[in-house]
Amino acid sequence: MGAQKKSARKQLAPGAFPNRLDQLIRHRGLQKASFAQALGISNTTLSYYVTGRRAVPHDLRAKCAELLQRPVDEIFPLTYEFIDNELRNGQQENEVSPWETSGLQPSLTEPAKYASTSSASAVHPFLETQIPETRQSFLELKDSLIETSPDMLEHFEEMTTLCRRLSEGSELKTAERTLWSYLPRVDAIAKLSFTHQQKAASVASQSYLLAASLAGHRNDLQARYQLSEQALLYGKLAHDFDLQIAALRQFAVTFDYLGYPEKVLQVYQLTLPHLHKASPLLRACIYADMSGSYTQLHQQQEAHTFLNMAYDHFPENTHNEPGYVSTICRYSTLILCEGLHHLAFEQARNAERSFEKIDGLHPKIPVPERIRIDVLNCQVEAFMASMNLEAACFYLESAVEASLSIGSERRFQEAYSVFQQMQATWGHERRVQSLTDLFRR
Repeated sequence: MGAQKKSARKQLAPGAFPNRLDQLIRHRGLQKASFAQALGISNTTLSYYVTGRRAVPHDLRAKCAELLQRPVDEIFPLTYEFIDNELRNGQQENEVSPWETSGLQPSLTEPAKYASTSSASAVHPFLETQIPETRQSFLELKDSLIETSPDMLEHFEEMTTLCRRLSEGSELKTAERTLWSYLPRVDAIAKLSFTHQQKAASVASQSYLLAASLAGHRNDLQARYQLSEQALLYGKLAHDFDLQIAALRQFAVTFDYLGYPEKVLQVYQLTLPHLHKASPLLRACIYADMSGSYTQLHQQQEAHTFLNMAYDHFPENTHNEPGYVSTICRYSTLILCEGLHHLAFEQARNAERSFEKIDGLHPKIPVPERIRIDVLNCQVEAFMASMNLEAACFYLESAVEASLSIGSERRFQEAYSVFQQMQATWGHERRVQSLTDLFRR
């Protein structure tokens, strides 16, 4: 019976960006430290690449091929090109490019145009698999103009707030199921109702922002991208700069997950001329994210500058901030960026001290559960950098348990990537070997 259960288990989850770096580096008899030096990157960054946690930028792939004397396509599968092409194809299918719709101008094409776009009759894939009964009601709604009222829209906005609160705990699936039970109706109202269109568009944009985040936790980055696009469209229709900038941030976070810091910065460059119109909290969030991107690109001075700007602009009182902004940006966001900054530039003890300001095991400040798990994974990396084996193992166990508890595939994959780094460092240690069963599902 035990053998049957064991054979029925799935294989360990692969890295998000598989490659043959580890195999070929060893085959060439090279040391990883010298290989990292030849690439002009830190040992930590090389570890991210080798374990598939981050995508290797195009220029570094060519350098790897030169050092390893192998063709690029032999070292790296076509994962990167496939993802990039899929994102571009998704834009063409919707006839809307985020780069075309991100001018952040308050004027929009006539609402009638949006009633005839492909998204007007589309039903999100989540509906097909989770709550198919909503499909018919949505298709019926699009066939007639919708009678609505401010009270109804207030109710939908309150529902979105409720879903945000659910997503901050351990109810990601419940939040997504609830959100998609009414989002098609809000979408249709925003397209078909002229009386309350601006308010409906605001609610729709907020809802799509949350939908994008929830799709990200299922590790469905294509859906995350497309839902962010909808959030941007409706943010423009609502004439709301905060919503538009928040939607652009969702694009940027998607590119960050894909391992493209250059594209992240391209997106954020679009927001800079308009940040003076944004809420202080959102402004601080964008600066913190830009710091993180510069950190990944090893531009230490720029990373430090934007991190200081994030702290300088963080408001003393966040109670007046829009609810959706306070969900995506908290003081913990800045602390995480600070810790990762220290970690990337091989300042392990400083990184530990930064993460200790939150502490994922016993949080010192209120943070959503998904952020707590993020902190745990970051702390594991800091403990690895300072060679604290027992603490790294203990915190990783907590991160995996919490990821499974809330149903976040994203956080689980991140924990697995950290575990791969631990195997590369301490693979001979029994304590590390005992963690393998955590990832068998």
